[in-house]
This record gives sequence, C-alpha cells and structure tokens, in this order.
Amino acid sequence: MQKITNADFEVQFVEDLPDHGSIKPGAIMIVGGKDWAKWALFKCPGGCGEVLTLCLMKSFKPRWRLKVDKKNRITLNPSVWKKDGCRSHFFIRNNKLKWVILDW
Repeated sequence: MQKITNADFEVQFVEDLPDHGSIKPGAIMIVGGKDWAKWALFKCPGGCGEVLTLCLMKSFKPRWRLKVDKKNRITLNPSVWKKDGCRSHFFIRNNKLKWVILDW
C-alpha cells in the first residue's frame, strides 16, 4: 500500500461495527449517528493498511471528538498519531486528510 498524500474521505454512518475487510481505503465508517457516534473506523492513510479504530464515546479515554457540518463533512479532534508501524500523524478536517510533518 502507498501513503495517501492528498485525499478526501468518504463518510458512511453505520449501525454496527463493520468487518475490517469491508472497509475500503478512503472510507470512514462512523458507528452510530451524527449525534450519538461511538466509533470511527478507517484504513490508515500512511500506507500500512491497518484499520484504525477511534473511540468517540465521551465516557472513554482516550477518545476523539466528532463534528459533522451542514454538508455532512466530518472533523475529528485531536490528531491521529500511530506510534508504531508506519508512524502516521495526521488530522481529518472537513473530510480532508491533513498530514503533520515532524522534523526530528
């Protein structure tokens, strides 16, 4: 798999956790609804192809916050930082991937 350099994500709201094999690159599956989201699942854009599962539930830590705008675009906060494997670090803002460039 290759690292995604510039991409829009396709967002789908689903009722149940999807099978990891059904998640296509560039798709974000939100388990739940706009107002009661539980999980966000998507393939890592860093090229490793691992399915990332982010908790969106307020009662869990760590958790990410989901914002859905009037055009159905999502923003996730904070950033996603995969500290093993491909070591990707990025934000998702208005369905767009924004890479964090680390200068070590």
